[in-house]
Amino acid sequence: MRPLSCIRSSLPLATVAVLATFAAAPVLQVAYTESLALLLLATALWCLLRRQYLAAVPVVLGLGLTRAVALPLAVAVGAHAVARLRAALRGDEEFPARDRLAVAGLGVAAVVSGLLWPVAVGALTGQPDAYTQVQGAWRGRGEVVPVLPWFDVARWLVDGWWWLLLAAVLGLAVLAVLAPPLRRLGPELWGWTAGYLGYLLFAIEPGTSLLRFLLLAFPLAALAAALALRSRWWRFALTALVLLGVAGQVGWVGLLWRLVPPSGWPP
Repeated sequence: MRPLSCIRSSLPLATVAVLATFAAAPVLQVAYTESLALLLLATALWCLLRRQYLAAVPVVLGLGLTRAVALPLAVAVGAHAVARLRAALRGDEEFPARDRLAVAGLGVAAVVSGLLWPVAVGALTGQPDAYTQVQGAWRGRGEVVPVLPWFDVARWLVDGWWWLLLAAVLGLAVLAVLAPPLRRLGPELWGWTAGYLGYLLFAIEPGTSLLRFLLLAFPLAALAAALALRSRWWRFALTALVLLGVAGQVGWVGLLWRLVPPSGWPP
């Protein structure tokens, strides 16, 4: 196994390589919201890591007007607050009142940002549930219902084996969140990943857009890169990850992005 110092020095570049060659990464090159959302999300988390709480507030509010992913960011803020509070109780560092208020304010901003776009859409259209009506139009049930769409889609895909598919999805999510390399990234990135994966499992209807949604769970790219770098044949493992991602891009563009009339699957 490679020394930990070598893994840490190689991890940032390896993470970018894995993320940039992810199957749905071509969407970052076109006018979809993922590219701006990824920039704002990374900036907000960077500000949180640097303890620039007030600077993070407008970034988080902008994120809420870009993608509906600001609510799980509150989990990252909460994880950061718990880590600082524990360090203060151990006597390792101070957590002054002004910082506590700033962190609390950032958490409130994340919650407000998560509700900002639905409220704005309702106010502008005069229909309070306009946002959920639009979201429901994309779903098989015709309405926004938490969790249950996962059961619907699993039954549609594998019929009687739906429970096994859901157990596998939930198991992979739990393993990813509990993986030591992810936890070593720090409470902020760990909190974002845990919150965002939980948000996806709770709020969305899984479909062809799921790979695109996973782009914003970018710490998972760091997890995959870290596991590859820790292996004995790390060059082969990392190369295999990149090549698999490129092959996934070809498949994703060919099957989903490329529209073959009269209809196609949304990417």
